[in-house]
Amino acid sequence: MEEMLQKIISQAVETAIAPLVQEVRELRQQLDEVNHLDAQKIMTVAEAADMLGITRQAVQKAMRDNRLKYRTIPGHRGRVTTLCWIQEMLATA
Repeated sequence: MEEMLQKIISQAVETAIAPLVQEVRELRQQLDEVNHLDAQKIMTVAEAADMLGITRQAVQKAMRDNRLKYRTIPGHRGRVTTLCWIQEMLATA
């Protein structure tokens, strides 16, 4: 009886925490991406536009069209890209 009760409690706890475990995994992945970006030259849309000599709207369109990789930083508005990703886009243009 006690063993059965422990099994029921264990399953209930696993079911209850499963969404939290998934959320922690997703947050850890986002943090890993941010840490990876920190090792590169991060650029805002405006900085990328200035560097390329085009409008911010053109940079945003390249991002929407998946020609320019970007990330959103959790807790911040807007998108960022990297110098490496801009170079990749230019190389494939």
